[in-house]
Amino acid sequence: TVVNRNTVLTAGHCVSDGAGNYSTNMLFCPSYNASGVNPTTGCWAGGSITTTTDWHTGSDFDRDYACVVTNPTGTLVANNIGNVTGWAGITTNWPRNQQVFATGYPAASPFPGFNIIFTSAVEWYSLGTGGDAAVSKYIGNDMTGGSSGGSWWLSIAHQTLEYPDVDGSSETDP
Repeated sequence: TVVNRNTVLTAGHCVSDGAGNYSTNMLFCPSYNASGVNPTTGCWAGGSITTTTDWHTGSDFDRDYACVVTNPTGTLVANNIGNVTGWAGITTNWPRNQQVFATGYPAASPFPGFNIIFTSAVEWYSLGTGGDAAVSKYIGNDMTGGSSGGSWWLSIAHQTLEYPDVDGSSETDP
């Protein structure tokens, strides 16, 4: 998820193997699809990557998150990634009993790995797997491996207040 002009948040295991080795030659390619790299946006290289020490050296899934500061120009566009794609906000420490939307690129069957998938859950659940007080939050969905670096959204806004009703039912209005 792009979170400012040149920063991407993702899972720690996307940048480190959990045994002390960082990934190399990292590219972030927004709008990647079945045809490959988007020919109008291209990709941005990871100029600087970091994750928590607990993930990087100990594979602690409660600390499995990372930050990638991308280079200021992409492979096709000479501008910061966020200036091209826009960026999302960041929030922390929200209660778990609320609607959450998750995005990802699941790659195991039945998903092909090149389509962004949106899913939702009405509540999170918590589980601590490490030896410290950290507790990870999870949502239930059917996405597979490849989706864990995706973002979670607490709300999604649109320029209009309501989308057109497509089925004529007032019970299913957005």
